[in-house]
Amino acid sequence: MAADLQVHVTHLKNQESDLAYAVFSTGKGFPGEKSEALKRGFLSMKSLTLKEGVASFVVDGLEKGEYAVSVYQDMDGDRRLYKNFLGIPREPAGVSRNPRNLFGPPSFDDSKFEFPEVNEISIELYH
Repeated sequence: MAADLQVHVTHLKNQESDLAYAVFSTGKGFPGEKSEALKRGFLSMKSLTLKEGVASFVVDGLEKGEYAVSVYQDMDGDRRLYKNFLGIPREPAGVSRNPRNLFGPPSFDDSKFEFPEVNEISIELYH
């Protein structure tokens, strides 16, 4: 039976730039290969619920299972995550469970959660 996931995004750089999200059900392509995501989208700040600097949205229609979510704030409006020459994001980005990995992108295993046991997550953007 499909259900909804509530996502809260904290540490926004501003309240004007769109948010991009991707939901992954496996580690393939996580966290940034949009084409491998089960669900993905761009959300304008006007379409989000904003309260005390936290942007919230719903991902609907998820089945029971393991998922990981990645989010970034599209500061330059090009609908791509800008990275430096080492592949480090230059725009605010974060993933579910907020793991801190100093040597590369966060792994699916460090970011995954059981749905619907966990049906509300908070993602902290790092910049």
